[in-house]
Amino acid sequence: MLLDAGADAGRADKDGRTPLAWAAWSGRLHALAPLLALCRTAPGANATRSDGGAGGGGAACPHGVLEARDKAGRTPLALAAARGHADVAKRLLAWGADAGARDRTGRDVAELARRAGHAELLELFAVGVTV
Repeated sequence: MLLDAGADAGRADKDGRTPLAWAAWSGRLHALAPLLALCRTAPGANATRSDGGAGGGGAACPHGVLEARDKAGRTPLALAAARGHADVAKRLLAWGADAGARDRTGRDVAELARRAGHAELLELFAVGVTV
C-alpha cells in the first residue's frame, strides 16, 4: 500500500534500517514480496528467480535495498540470520543477497546465525557443514 502511494523503500530510519531490513529482522515473509518486486534483473543476469518469477538472480534494486546496511553494518540477510528466520533468508538468497557480507565487527551471516543459536541456518549458508 505505502509503496503504491510512492513511499521510498530505500529510506532508512535512525538505525539505518530500510523497510526490507525490518521485514527481514521481524521474519515477515509476506512483507518481502512487494519490497523485492522493486528489484529488476541487472544486465546480463538470469531473468528468473528460483521461484520462477521475474527479476532476482543478481538483481539490481533501487537504493541498493537488498544489500543496504544498518548502523551495525548488517544487511537484511544478516538480520534474518541473526534472528533465525530461515524462510526469509532463503527468499533473500534466491534474490541474490550476499551470504558473504560481513558486519562492522567482521562477522558474516553464518557466524551471526551460529552465535545466536540458529545452527539450522548454517547449512543454508554452506559454511563448513557436513551432512
